[in-house]
This record gives sequence, structure tokens and C-alpha cells, in this order.
Amino acid sequence: MKTARWFATVILTCAYVFPVHAADFTQIGPQASATQIIAARGRSDLAVLRLVYAVSGGEHNAPTTITVDLAPDYVFVRDDRLDTIFDYKLRRIIALDLAHRSFDNSSLYALVDFRAAETYNRRVERGMLAAVKVQGTAELLDPFWVQSELHVIDPADPEPVIEQKPLGDAGVRFLHNGVEFATYALSQQTLTAEELAAFKRYLQTSTTLHPVVISALLGTARIPQHLSFALPPIRKKGAEIWALQSISRVSTPYPLAADYIVDVLAQSKADSALPYLKRVLPLMLDAVAGRAGSGPRSVAQYRALIEDALQKKTGLQASLLALEGMEQYGIQAFDCSQTKTPGCRSLKELVSQSRSDSRVDELMHSLDIERTDPNEAIKIRQGIRRDDVTNGYVIEGFIGNLLGSTGHQKEALPLLIDEVNGDPYVAGYYKDLGDLFRVSFEPVLAWTCYDLGRALPGGSSAPVIASVNDYEAMLESKFPQFF
Repeated sequence: MKTARWFATVILTCAYVFPVHAADFTQIGPQASATQIIAARGRSDLAVLRLVYAVSGGEHNAPTTITVDLAPDYVFVRDDRLDTIFDYKLRRIIALDLAHRSFDNSSLYALVDFRAAETYNRRVERGMLAAVKVQGTAELLDPFWVQSELHVIDPADPEPVIEQKPLGDAGVRFLHNGVEFATYALSQQTLTAEELAAFKRYLQTSTTLHPVVISALLGTARIPQHLSFALPPIRKKGAEIWALQSISRVSTPYPLAADYIVDVLAQSKADSALPYLKRVLPLMLDAVAGRAGSGPRSVAQYRALIEDALQKKTGLQASLLALEGMEQYGIQAFDCSQTKTPGCRSLKELVSQSRSDSRVDELMHSLDIERTDPNEAIKIRQGIRRDDVTNGYVIEGFIGNLLGSTGHQKEALPLLIDEVNGDPYVAGYYKDLGDLFRVSFEPVLAWTCYDLGRALPGGSSAPVIASVNDYEAMLESKFPQFF
């Protein structure tokens, strides 16, 4: 068995150096106070275009009013369901609870990730069902309706045929397969370039207007007096109809009041996974605030604990400490040739000393074979006795990660919660949990974990979770319409 090769291969996945993200999640993350968010924005009153529409049909059970504030870097929407700030400067979505003067702060990236993933999934499903000639799924999987609902135009999808026909004075009808699905009639009020950009953000995020319609409407640079659009037939709802009531340009403060109290995940609608996360959430929030236990371990503390475990001939404890320390700080922090730390044990020496405990060989073997035989790797890890070590949660995390990656998300979840409970200051554990939520199609829960992990003391520079920064940069580059 090539133990040293495994040690280097596995841990190197944690050792890449990623660019530091500009966001400071201690100030804007899910736990941030209203005053922190307001301060992070840096400006008070902004010029806002306020549109008020009377709305009927669609998802609304009764006629209502929608008020939309279009600011240079945020859109504030007030309707019969919720008051929501889409903050494009901070990349946050802030849902306001007026009755309790509280708010829930989630990541804009979670919304974009879901839309991109759901577009891909529906295309794959459409191909699978077409291959076996299953009928009756056209409404859900038709690229036209997928694009209307999710606003992602994927080059791999066929381009829908859309007709445009004049409708009275400054109006247009849009048809797909000969059926009208949207109309608009224009007012005389024009939009500035900045207002057009904000209006586009709103329409892309909050309506089921097809991107072709949005592009045509924005091309006029005028505010629609009347707007109607069909919802995807799978929703079994009629068309939504808007009638312009008023237009005003005002100077107004940011719509989050300083005395609002943050209520993390208050608006989340996740079902089975949410209770698990809420049980560990108080500990995570305490860790972000530096109040959990004695605080995060430094590299020096990890080294001292590893040395103590080796002296006591507890090789498994030493190995698990090394694995956790390297996940938190990267392999370079424990590389004696780089750190020049007196008395530092090399990785080769650490492996050699730890192997006095046969369980270390079992663990390393399971990690060597996890890609070729994941079921056997899981079985080996489950069989490793760990009642005599204080950090057995590291093995729980290894089991949970492999269960999650092999489609057993339900079984993986409590194990990854145990990992966070074991040491709530290790940012990589938050990423493990976030990754599990992401593959389970719970992006809001995923980014709650990612953002809290990056808000931990030292979390923003932890190599493992810093990889989320690159993924977010990719989302911005590939789907600019949402940013």
C-alpha cells in the first residue's frame, strides 16, 4: 500500500491557492446584522425609479399591487407575498418580515446556481424521456417554457420559434406554436440606461417573461403601460396581467431599517434537510462570532496535539488531527520544508509514526480505494473503532462525504452535521455540508453553509472553502443576466 502517496494525493485537494473573494462575510453573511449590511453598502439615500402596477391573475389569488423600486445597485419588490431586496452590490437577497421587524439574508448565487442546475436537469430529463418515447412531458420540459421560467438560454437547447405581431398603438403580441403567451403596450415614459439595467434584473428574476420578450421590451427604452404573460402550463394558472398605476423618481434610503433583527433561514422552504441544519445552526453562529468553546485551533496548537498523540502512541488520533489541520490550513502549513518550524515532523515521518496503530492503515486504504470501490471504502470506515479518540468525527465526515457523493444524501446528512459539531471552526466542514445540500437541490441551505464557513475566524482564507469563490466568479461570468 502506498500510504505516503495517498497522504499527498488526498490532502493536495485542499492545498490549492485561490484568489481572495472581495466579499467580507463577517459583515454581509447570513448572520450579519442590519447595521452591518447598511454599513457595507457605504451609501445612504439613492435615486430610485418607483413603478406601481396593479396585478391580477397568475400566482395571485386576488388582485393586488406590486411596487418596484429600481435603484442603481438593488431592486426592492413589495407585493402581496413578501417584501424583498435583491441587492446586486452585495450579491444578497434580503426578505423582510414587516410584522416582526426581522429579515432573512441569503445569497444571490444560490438562486443563480439553482436556475442553471435546473435548466441542465430538465434538458437531460427531456433527452432521457425522448429516448424511451414517453409522452405528456412537453409542458414541463419544452425548452421554451424552461427558458421562460428560469431565464437561462443554454446553447445546447433548441431555439424556440417565437412570432411577434403588432398590437394597437405601440403594442406587441408574442406567440409560440401559434398561441399568444405575452403582450405589452408602451407608455410614453422612457428609461435611462441605468434604469433599463435595473428593470432587466427585475424582469429576469421575478417574471416568467421569455428572454426574447424582455429583450424586445427593453429595446424600446420605455416603461410598459400594460403587460401580460403566461405562466408555464404545468402550474395550471392563468396569465398574469399588469396595469401601470404610477411612476415616480424619488430619493430614498436603503429599504432595510437598522433596527430589523436577522432571522437566519426564516424564509427557507426546504423540507427534510432544514431541521437538521437548524439544530446545528446556533453552534455555527456562535463559532462565527468566536463564542464556541475555546476558539479555533492554530497550526501551532495542531502540531502540539499531534506530537502529544504520537508520544502517547495514539496514532489514529494523531492522523485525524493532521487531516483536520490540513483541511483547515492546507498542506503547506504543515510542510516542514516550507515552514522551517523547529522540531517539525515531515509528513512521511508522521505517517510512519502513526502506523503503529493499525487503524491508520485501514483508514488510508479506504481513502486509496474510494474512487474505485466506494462501497468497500465506506464499509472499512464504518468498521474503524473510534471510541478511544476525541476526534472520531473526522472519520464520520469521510463516511458522510462518500455517502453523499454516491447518492445517499439522507444517510450522509447526520454524519456531516456531526463533523460540524465536532469542530465548528473548521471551514472545510461547512463546505462539506454545503456541497451535500447543493447536490440535494437545496441551494439556499448550501450557500448558508458556504457563507458562514467564510465568515468564521480565518474562514475566508481556508483553502477548501475558498474554492467557492471561483465557482461564484464562474456563475457571474456565465450568467451575467442575474447580476
